[in-house]
Amino acid sequence: MVEAIVPTQERGCIDTAHRLAQDASVICLFAWGIGYADRNIADRIVTALKPIPRKHRASITDPDKVGGLLRRIQGYGGAGLSVKYCLNILQRLKKLGLIERSGADKNGKWLVH
Repeated sequence: MVEAIVPTQERGCIDTAHRLAQDASVICLFAWGIGYADRNIADRIVTALKPIPRKHRASITDPDKVGGLLRRIQGYGGAGLSVKYCLNILQRLKKLGLIERSGADKNGKWLVH
């Protein structure tokens, strides 16, 4: 199985290679569960793959700047309207009391329950 997944990784599709390994593991786990296999032979494939590169994205951590972001979202007229609608839905859920911000954790990230 590793020989089938490694070429995907070598093409630079590291995330896809990890997803293929995960899918193989799920299939093997199912086969083990119904008695077709003695064990999950794919559970260690991920250790043979390169780690997925992580990207850190910018975020607003100052509550005073959130209002400006929301105004920019309202004025957005680009092609990705689904983002605008998702953010508007989150606003509405908060107004309806279906979600609430319960503060920040020790790392300064907002907690939503």
